[in-house]
Amino acid sequence: MFEPLPLAADETLLWQGRPAPRAYTFRNWRHALFGLALMLPCLFWQMVGIELVAAGAPPWVAWLPLPFNLASLYLAFGQLLIARLEWEQVLYAVTDRTIYQRSGFFRPRLRCLPLAAVTTVRKKNLGPNLATIRIAGQLGPGILFSAIEHPELLLPLLPDATETKTTQKH
Repeated sequence: MFEPLPLAADETLLWQGRPAPRAYTFRNWRHALFGLALMLPCLFWQMVGIELVAAGAPPWVAWLPLPFNLASLYLAFGQLLIARLEWEQVLYAVTDRTIYQRSGFFRPRLRCLPLAAVTTVRKKNLGPNLATIRIAGQLGPGILFSAIEHPELLLPLLPDATETKTTQKH
């Protein structure tokens, strides 16, 4: 399951959570629709290539559309499957000193951002009681808490609440 967070002896865990499974899995649904739309012409191209090889064309003609078919298959279904499997590893936490994000399917990684380094907090509403929180910091890239249920419990724990910007779902 999870490795314990590397908390200091006097560090206090204030909040921890995981994303909503369905919202996390389907967060890139537009890519899946594009993959489905791309799959139809790629399959047609594959069938035409196979027919051309049967009619005497070189064998590479049948193999040429294969990478495109694999890419469209990944976009349509593979990325959704990997996102669902990755969800098992995702954990978000806030302590009195640090913000933690654990994610990744093949090699789970832990990203940390000190609370003192937070510069901006942005909230994007995904629905009632569901939002994505983007936390930017002075040190390196920020941290993204995708598909958090009840973000109102998390936001008061983050510094600089006056910088918090809310964007509505479009």
